[in-house]
Amino acid sequence: MNVVPTVPGEVRNRKQIPIPQAQLHLVDEHIEKMLKDNVIVKHDDPQGWNSPVMLVPKKDKTTRFVVNFAPTINTVLSQKSDPFTMTRMDESLTSMEEGQLYFTVADLANGYWQVKLKEADQVKTSFQWRACTYKFVRVPFGYTFS
Repeated sequence: MNVVPTVPGEVRNRKQIPIPQAQLHLVDEHIEKMLKDNVIVKHDDPQGWNSPVMLVPKKDKTTRFVVNFAPTINTVLSQKSDPFTMTRMDESLTSMEEGQLYFTVADLANGYWQVKLKEADQVKTSFQWRACTYKFVRVPFGYTFS
């Protein structure tokens, strides 16, 4: 598929990075879970977006499914400054004043998946696997957004 960039320097389609044969079933399992949890949906992409998928090992020896947006949408989005920078945890703790009684933390499983993507931006998160094209309807891990 040969797609003409709409923004200078924009790359919409990258080839899939080879994944070891022994790990192909893990990608299938991750995709099935995301479909079941309504994190991704199958779709036809007339705009030609496609980013490669990969598995990243986690500390607990399981894998994290990641779509590598670095060579596609993140190259365009990362040119903008992040208006929503988060305060570091140590800065938050040291700024607490005497007499404050409570400090809470919310640890959400797959936290990015808690945020719905704007429909117009969903197509930009497209990836292909086993002759199907999928897009995220929830914010995926590795997606820089502004």
